[in-house]
Amino acid sequence: MAWSPRIAARLCALVALPVLVALAASPASATPASWPEPEPMSTLYAIAIFVGIPAALTAVIALLTAAPTLAKGPRYRPDLPWYAEPEHFGTLPAPRTSEATALEAGPSSAIDTRGGGARGRW
Repeated sequence: MAWSPRIAARLCALVALPVLVALAASPASATPASWPEPEPMSTLYAIAIFVGIPAALTAVIALLTAAPTLAKGPRYRPDLPWYAEPEHFGTLPAPRTSEATALEAGPSSAIDTRGGGARGRW
């Protein structure tokens, strides 16, 4: 059987993982007895380290992400008129002759408004 480099790499990774776990769990990886015992960590200090630092890092990343948008400001100014063309996604049905004449005449009760809506019945 000829082994391709891809199969060999997968096999090495498959064998290397259990070997590394076994080596990490061995007594040789234990803390040396000559090291002094560390002082106990207070709850407030642990919260500051394990919650405060990730929260601060998240806030900095969010600020750096939002900074360009905040610096440019909004694109649409409320005091200016809206100048963009309306867009329609999908297809519009061809108007029936009665709807076409009703649309030309203006709003009236002759238009059938039962279709459309959230269910998409046109």
